[in-house]
Amino acid sequence: MWYYLDLAICLAGLAWSMAVTFRARCFFSLQNVAWAATLMLFFIRPLFEPFRYRQPMSDAGYNLMLLVGMVGLFIASSLIPYDSVETCGFKATFKPFPIAIAVGTIVYFAYVVGILWLSYQRAGSLLGLIQQPLVEKSLSAQSYLEGQSLWSLFMKVPEVLFYFGVLRLWESRQRILAASLYFAAVLMVVATSAVRFDIIILLLAALSFAGREIFGLNQELRTASSKGKTGSPVSTRSSAVDSLPRRRGLRLGRRMTLKFTFRNVFLTYLLLLGTALSYNLVGNYIRGGTLRSMAVVEDMLSLKTFREQTLTDLSYYGETYDLYEAIHSGLPLEYGKGWYYYSLISLIPRRLWPAKPITATSVRATMILHGQITEDEGVRTYTIFGDGYWQFGYLGAAVAPALFLYMYYLVITLLRKIEGSQLVALTLLFDLIPPLRADLPIPLIIFETGIVFVVFLLCRKTGRVEKPQRNLGTVPLGVTGPAVAAQR
Repeated sequence: MWYYLDLAICLAGLAWSMAVTFRARCFFSLQNVAWAATLMLFFIRPLFEPFRYRQPMSDAGYNLMLLVGMVGLFIASSLIPYDSVETCGFKATFKPFPIAIAVGTIVYFAYVVGILWLSYQRAGSLLGLIQQPLVEKSLSAQSYLEGQSLWSLFMKVPEVLFYFGVLRLWESRQRILAASLYFAAVLMVVATSAVRFDIIILLLAALSFAGREIFGLNQELRTASSKGKTGSPVSTRSSAVDSLPRRRGLRLGRRMTLKFTFRNVFLTYLLLLGTALSYNLVGNYIRGGTLRSMAVVEDMLSLKTFREQTLTDLSYYGETYDLYEAIHSGLPLEYGKGWYYYSLISLIPRRLWPAKPITATSVRATMILHGQITEDEGVRTYTIFGDGYWQFGYLGAAVAPALFLYMYYLVITLLRKIEGSQLVALTLLFDLIPPLRADLPIPLIIFETGIVFVVFLLCRKTGRVEKPQRNLGTVPLGVTGPAVAAQR
């Protein structure tokens, strides 16, 4: 069947990206997160419930759309260095002013404490913080009309500086304080966010940073950076890679060490995936405000519930097919209107333009396919592949994921120039997942780029670093001898 061909190609793309990421001596990359998210969002549920998806699984045109989308993803993956996230902030050319980091950290922490206190007052108890129903807010059409509050928008720059401050505290050995500040920010998101991915992103960013510490990757990059070795990435041809010394990893106790081997990295990936899926399940209960009895907790912890809710949340293969089928039944293509018109007018605050039309592709598609959005009929998302197909047909299905990945890389490229930006880059790395399941995030990329430019204004220039080469992967360490000869 056509579905299994797409599944095999996606698995091959993920295996290829993981292998090149590992050969580049990197723990994570934009590419393997994008491929892993594509596998999870599209191909897992049909594999376990093929009877539900018999029609889309056998539809050659629909699966061809997914195939050309993965071709676009492969092209973008080939053009982007695999160490773009790993080496973020090392051997940088700009350094934030310490006073800017201190003020930003204090301001955002005060904001976090204030929000937690208001939420506590409203809930009446600490337990009540996770028993308030939030899902209705995320499903209501009114939330899309109101948008984010002005306070949350004003706090974006202090929030970025807050992560700079947390990383600086961690590297100055004040790790309990750094972890406490980060935990407070996560707790605020848990108590106030109606979207599970907001918490999952922060959770995965922290766990990924911890994983890099356990493997000793952060310390090795710091050492190489202090010696001025990180500015000359080289090709990951086998001769260059084989000449590198193997990492010993971080010592855990007197005898045990965790080496940077493919097996250990793969097992860590599985651990992180399990953590994300587990919190995805818990997040459903928190959003619904249903954690009110031990019976509910026991039901939540059952394997049956975990399987059912996980598969339910990975239903984008069918939802994307609904949009594809509607287009083939007469829904006209937009020919880029969703990108050049709706994306740009979405930047205008609704307070200034109360009659502004709904701009999000997923919301507009839901209203076309299913009618008015209500609490019973919430917003559905049709993935970036479906968004691209709605714009330009098969060509758009290939362009959308490629453009999406490359736009994120450009933001990461800006962050690379700022010292201490690794935690921010990891947060941005996992922020790939929500747009991948929704639509091309042009307004989000513009907004995030603007935030990075504001942070640049709070930096001073420290030096010059060589521009990284574009190849299938880069080694984030200075290499001499046979590796340099191999590059030539």
